[in-house]
Amino acid sequence: MPFVIESTLGSSMDAQKVVCYGATGVGKTTLIATAPSPFIISAERGLMPLRNLDLPKVEIRSIDTITEIWQWLMTPASSWVKTVCLDSLSDISETIFDQIMKETKNDGRRAYPEFRRRMLWLIKAYRDIPGKHIYMTCKEDKVKQPGGGLKYGCMTPWDKVGSDIPFFFDEVWRMGVGVTEQNQKYRFLQTQPSPEADAKDRSGVLAPIEINPDLSQIFAKIQGAR
Repeated sequence: MPFVIESTLGSSMDAQKVVCYGATGVGKTTLIATAPSPFIISAERGLMPLRNLDLPKVEIRSIDTITEIWQWLMTPASSWVKTVCLDSLSDISETIFDQIMKETKNDGRRAYPEFRRRMLWLIKAYRDIPGKHIYMTCKEDKVKQPGGGLKYGCMTPWDKVGSDIPFFFDEVWRMGVGVTEQNQKYRFLQTQPSPEADAKDRSGVLAPIEINPDLSQIFAKIQGAR
């Protein structure tokens, strides 16, 4: 079979693939409003922070809906969508898990492997949508690490899936809230790993702590690194 040799120059710069996790209420959903032309896929009614904005959204109620939306995003009809936002992956995973448990009649031996298979398909399928930024949020949890120990990471109904998620992304951020010396609160993104939290920035251009983040600005910063 013939193969093509290509250059790595500019690889993965045109569209960013991001997972952002953090505690409830830190601002992961609010950050969506700063993304270029966002399209929201949600499995919860937790979009209150965006209630005053006119942004397109679809609510996930079944695995079939997730597949149908992905198929649509792969067509020219979705060309106006610049950023696909799954908010949150934790809640979407719970919807998938509940459906699989019903399908398997609560047989965990069948349900858990099937849940992992479908979740990994979802993550990879959406991550690999060409030409669009992908921003997935997750609730925060202590996740078992492959080498042992616990770190803050993404919450899913099965911690094995939660620990898998960071491996699929070049950008893994933890969102938090800090307080200045003047007692003013601010949001930040941790982009580098620490003993307590999983994070990474493969672009190499982000600050270890991005203060008061804006997705459009961060994406432009990464793209400008070519």
